[in-house]
Amino acid sequence: MSCITPLYGPMDNNPQPRCVGLLHRASPQTGCAGATAKAARLPLKSRISSEQNQTVQSVYVRLAYKPPMVALWSLDGGPLLRLLPDLRGHPPPMQQRAKDTRLSVIEGAARVFAEIGYGNASLTDITKRAGVTKGALYFHFTSKRELALAVIEEQHAIVLAAGSEIVASDAPALDRLIGLCRMFGQQLLDEPVVQGGIRLTFEASAFDADVSGPYQDWINTAEQLLRQAAADGAVRPELDAAAFARYLVASFTGVQMVSDVLTSREDVLLRIDQMWEFMLPALRPAPIA
Repeated sequence: MSCITPLYGPMDNNPQPRCVGLLHRASPQTGCAGATAKAARLPLKSRISSEQNQTVQSVYVRLAYKPPMVALWSLDGGPLLRLLPDLRGHPPPMQQRAKDTRLSVIEGAARVFAEIGYGNASLTDITKRAGVTKGALYFHFTSKRELALAVIEEQHAIVLAAGSEIVASDAPALDRLIGLCRMFGQQLLDEPVVQGGIRLTFEASAFDADVSGPYQDWINTAEQLLRQAAADGAVRPELDAAAFARYLVASFTGVQMVSDVLTSREDVLLRIDQMWEFMLPALRPAPIA
């Protein structure tokens, strides 16, 4: 006697294990190996539950290996495609491990990109720095370009998360704008992902990337804060907030870039403070005579 039971395992590149087929489980008399061979030849309706026929492209059959493995066959009756670990019964840990691995790859890549740039970086360098295999890297990213874009995206997310706290604070609008610049400067010193993302932004032409989004986000935020500062009386009312916001972002970009070239950003916070010392007199309302 034998029976059919659901079999769980990873489906293609999805790290979330789910029910992808049916396991033909053997009785003690027939043995697991014999049942496995039978399961590989079962008709489609016997191997796959009816509600999965529209989406499942392959079927797993559990093998009597130590550790347990599953064999992947194509539904068209073709040859064995590959063997994979049997991850049945462990969806949450596997999902979290996948997230952790992806983040490790991004952080390792950011460090490599920050140190030697996009053109000189190799996936071998990145896997070594991240402490992962190439298989783990390719599970999440198909190319160095895709990985570079992920680093830029993560860098922007880190800065935005920290910036949102400053923007939402009760401080005067002009102080919040100055605080955003100092926060970004500090992250350029402390956050490897930010360091890597900024260098990649400057090298974006090497991998044909549109990196205008983060710049536009900062310009928009600066403009909103400048308008609020003008309404508060901290900035002269006739100021062109949109033009000055664009000038501010360009100035900040240049300040941190020159600091990187001359001192490896050791003086970046000092140079940001000096930038504001020059800018503030141009922003302040004229004294009342």
